Amino acid sequence: GNRRAEAGLLLAVARHAGNWVGEAADQLLRQAWGVHADASVNAMMQRACDALKKKDAEGALKGFAAAAGRSRDIDESKQGFADAHRWIGITLDKALGDDVNAQAAFEEALDASPHNYVVMMDLGKLLLKRAASAKAAAGPDKDARTIAAWLGGAPSPAADAAEEKLEKRARLYFERATSLNPALATDVRAVLAPAASLA
Repeated sequence: GNRRAEAGLLLAVARHAGNWVGEAADQLLRQAWGVHADASVNAMMQRACDALKKKDAEGALKGFAAAAGRSRDIDESKQGFADAHRWIGITLDKALGDDVNAQAAFEEALDASPHNYVVMMDLGKLLLKRAASAKAAAGPDKDARTIAAWLGGAPSPAADAAEEKLEKRARLYFERATSLNPALATDVRAVLAPAASLA
């Protein structure tokens, strides 16, 4: 079945990271995660992707949502449903700037396809972006305010806890992704490097 094939490819990716066998298994997994069980759903996805390329984010979002609904009804493996939700998340994040709903869409995709390290990477990057936005919203003098509050006996602002929680969750998704595909470690280091230099 599909789950057995996925498990075999995941094993090949993990065992052969850094060589052609691992790369081939990775490509096959990525293709499988993007395949829908029905030609009509594939056509919906293609129209939605075309709308996104034309910068019609609302039209793309409606198309991806329709594909997700149709996939839920006909696709036992849930891979098509997961792929449609991944694209909903990408559209909400990149085209509409709706990080909160993008996160929910990525989480929905991951629920349907729990070994999909591509979605884990998307979700980790989004959570890091949300943490950076929260940090920027706190303003440049946040550290001075935090120190002053601490010296006055007040606890650290809740925003700090929220930022740390988002960063911690992002790192957990990156760890899960790299445990499934060790070749992603380079990508993770590249994503985390700017955040590390700010700390």
